[in-house]
Amino acid sequence: MLAAAGTDDALVRLWDVGRSGPPRPLPRPLAGSGAPVLTAAFAPDGRTVASGAEDGTLRLWDVSDPARPRPAGTVPDAHPGGVLTVAFAPDGRTLATGGVDERVRLWDVRDPDDVRLVGTPLTGHTDWVGSVAFAPDGHTLATGSQDKTARLWDVRDRDDVRPLGTPLTAHGDWVNAVAFAPQGHVLATGGRDRTVRLWDVTDPARARPLGGELTGHRGGVTSVSFSPDGRTLASGGEDHAVRLWDVSDPARADAFGTALTGHLDTVTSVAFAPGGDTLASAGNDLTARIWTLDTDRALSRVCARTGGDLTPARWAELLPRLPYRPTC
Repeated sequence: MLAAAGTDDALVRLWDVGRSGPPRPLPRPLAGSGAPVLTAAFAPDGRTVASGAEDGTLRLWDVSDPARPRPAGTVPDAHPGGVLTVAFAPDGRTLATGGVDERVRLWDVRDPDDVRLVGTPLTGHTDWVGSVAFAPDGHTLATGSQDKTARLWDVRDRDDVRPLGTPLTAHGDWVNAVAFAPQGHVLATGGRDRTVRLWDVTDPARARPLGGELTGHRGGVTSVSFSPDGRTLASGGEDHAVRLWDVSDPARADAFGTALTGHLDTVTSVAFAPGGDTLASAGNDLTARIWTLDTDRALSRVCARTGGDLTPARWAELLPRLPYRPTC
């Protein structure tokens, strides 16, 4: 299994994050135009990576052979001023992008070597578009903007995209992040107002808030991601923290435990592994971190590293959020 991250040194770096050991960087990063890479995402089949850069360039990369990745399609002026966000549709045939130009664009990426614009740009936002996400059925697109709104779009006809309902306006500041739950009926949004909000989008044209705002971050929320079973939501923020939320009942969502700490700057991205037992986060501290959410797996790794049972003091150092018990 691979993870990807864009960097200020104009590279997209890949890591092998398989279960057999610690994350391992692959030897050949993806080098583009020389501009900082602001966003990156895998296609659903894992064979293609899309990246967006500060100079407005959209790039696709063929990573079907991770040891020998190669550049594929390039769009030099996808978004004047910078490509801030990219997301593949569930079928992998369409890519959505948002940018500094306040626009959202759809691209036909069936042939990654020949990327083509689909339809006309989606307009309505009045500030930078920093987040895009497709619903699991691919029929709806959510977008978040620094104009303090999230919007929903009917994208069933890629050549004739239409807005759905009215903008979602509960956040008091930039909407930095949008994500659909795996079942597609709930949308999460994260804002610079330090809150996470959940929305019932069973009927996207009549989206409504679910419960109250989720609070706990001490800085803006920059990223949100649902676990594969849809029962947990992860969020990352400007407070350098990652938080987990119990959203098994979205109307009564609440925090799981204390924040996951370790990053030394803003957490810019969070994402669950397909199995749901691992969470990845990346930050402006120039690090990516892998969090093991499966307690038994975490303990087995600790035992392998220490070579024996843990004293209560050593346990408190390595596993401060778990109650002590004999392990190895």
